[in-house]
Amino acid sequence: MVTVSAQQTAGIRLTSTMLADGNYKLQFLFPHDASGILYKVTTVLFAYGWDILSAYSRPNEDAEVEDIFIVSSTRHEALTKTACDTILEAVQELIQGDVTPDEFIARYPEKVQQIKNARATKSDFVFEAYPKQHCSRLVVERPDRPGVLMQLTQVLYALGLDIISFSAEAVVQGVRDEFLINHSDGTEISEKDRVFLSDLFNQKLTF
Repeated sequence: MVTVSAQQTAGIRLTSTMLADGNYKLQFLFPHDASGILYKVTTVLFAYGWDILSAYSRPNEDAEVEDIFIVSSTRHEALTKTACDTILEAVQELIQGDVTPDEFIARYPEKVQQIKNARATKSDFVFEAYPKQHCSRLVVERPDRPGVLMQLTQVLYALGLDIISFSAEAVVQGVRDEFLINHSDGTEISEKDRVFLSDLFNQKLTF
């Protein structure tokens, strides 16, 4: 493995490493949690043509938020220092709230059109209590394609749900995404709320 670059902007650190198979590992470290981090990062990666092959997100022992993505370029490009700088600057712009994810992706009409042209598919999901970490677990399985993770995190963000940790992996059916979530104010999701949210997921997890 070869570390391509490591840099920091306004407290956000990004390290990229080229793997033996030619893909790249991107490691983001955020000094603290913030609303919609995963949604904002996945929006930037999708806009810049980086396909997420697998990923996980979790708080680390220093109370930082660590997001790790294994990515490949849909344009067959190398993840250079310049490309990392561009990614980091865009993520910072979204985290600071200078621009919304919708406004950001609108700068790339070909990506907006790619989403519109994609065949709609209903996600299979399980939504259940997860007492071990005092939260709820959402497991989503569906065919994979670029932009799916961005759309999943967009739904959770729009519903006011906070992602405590996350993982994604390839499976026979396509991709399996697992989220540990609570309400955005940190409170646990009640059984009544889970029933309500499950109905919403049935409506909104088709894209």
